[in-house]
Amino acid sequence: MKNRMAKLLLFIILALTLQPADSGSERYLTWAAEEKLSWNDFMGDPDISTEMKAHTNSKLKFRWTCDNNKLNFTVSASFDRHTSWKKADVTDHLLAHEQLHFDITELYARKLRKAVLELENPCVLPGADLKALAKTFHIAWKEREEAYDMESDHSMDLVVQAEWAAMIAKELEALSAFAGKQE
Repeated sequence: MKNRMAKLLLFIILALTLQPADSGSERYLTWAAEEKLSWNDFMGDPDISTEMKAHTNSKLKFRWTCDNNKLNFTVSASFDRHTSWKKADVTDHLLAHEQLHFDITELYARKLRKAVLELENPCVLPGADLKALAKTFHIAWKEREEAYDMESDHSMDLVVQAEWAAMIAKELEALSAFAGKQE
C-alpha cells in the first residue's frame, strides 16, 4: 500500500512539473502585421449571458519616462488571450471580425505614437498632460470599436464588414511609419 501511494505521489508530482508554465508573454499577444489571431488564442471562458459568439479583449498601453529631458516611451497594442473568448459555433468570418478589433487597437496605438512624437519638448509638460493625451486616444479608440460593432452588426452585415476592413487597412497603411511597439 505504501509503495502504491509513493508511486501515485511521484506520478502527481511529475505530472505537475511537466505542465508548461504560463508565462506573462503567453497571456498577451503584441500586435504584428504578419501574425493573425487564431481561434486557439481565445482561451477565456465564454460569456453565456450574451448572444455574442466571441469577444476580443485588446489593450492599448502607454508608458513613459523622462531621463535628462529625453522622453522614452512605449505604446503597445496587445491581445489578452485569457480574457478573450469564443463559443463553440464560430466561423472564419467571425475570426476576421475579431482580428479587425485587434487591428483597430493597433491603429490607435499608431495614432498615439504619432501624437507623442509630434509633441514639442514633452518632458517639460506635467505628467497629467501626457496622461490626458493618452486618455483622449483611449476614448477615441473605444468609441471606434463600438461604432465598428454597431455598423457591422457584430459582423453580420457582410458589406459593411468588408468596408470596415478596407478602411482600417488603409488607415494602418497611412500610419505605417508609426508601427511597432517602442519608440
